[in-house]
Amino acid sequence: MTTRKQAAANKANAQKSSGPKSAAGKAKAAQNAVTHGLTGQPDWTQVTRFYRIIVEDADAWPDASATDAQTRAALALAEAQASLHRAAQAEREYIFDESVRTLRKKGTVQEFVEVMAELDLDDVDTINFLLTRKTDPEMIETLKILKKAAPNRPAARRLKLKHLARYRREADARRRKALRIWISEEYQKNETNPISTIG
Repeated sequence: MTTRKQAAANKANAQKSSGPKSAAGKAKAAQNAVTHGLTGQPDWTQVTRFYRIIVEDADAWPDASATDAQTRAALALAEAQASLHRAAQAEREYIFDESVRTLRKKGTVQEFVEVMAELDLDDVDTINFLLTRKTDPEMIETLKILKKAAPNRPAARRLKLKHLARYRREADARRRKALRIWISEEYQKNETNPISTIG
């Protein structure tokens, strides 16, 4: 149990270390935990793009203050899809950057295979993305081999890829949930207004 003397000392110490005082210092401290931006709100331009696809209207604008359940469901699905797109892109770009860095560092295909074997290329979509970016026939064959392999890699790269894959999986789970809700809302709309389904 804390004594009165300890409580007074704790209170006195808390007054001394209250964090930054200036607006610039507070703004900088607010970004301390930000490392990649994958957990923040997705880019509104991407959300708008996906929203227009979902509602099948090229001129539609998402309204965050909408009260209609169907509109809210479409917006939630667009935001989830934008988050998934951002997370998958970050993961693919990291692996592509690693491969480019490796190609600059190591010249031959064999050396490239050795270094790429350090990466965990268990995501088939990522490898397919790399396959589209390569034109060298030997490189394509190498990536196809890596596609079937279960390689080991350094801890730092493994941890980075693990984090990126986790964000992608979480974004995918949010998108699946939002999709279920949006489908449910579409179904209810069509059940209450069967004329709109006739085409």
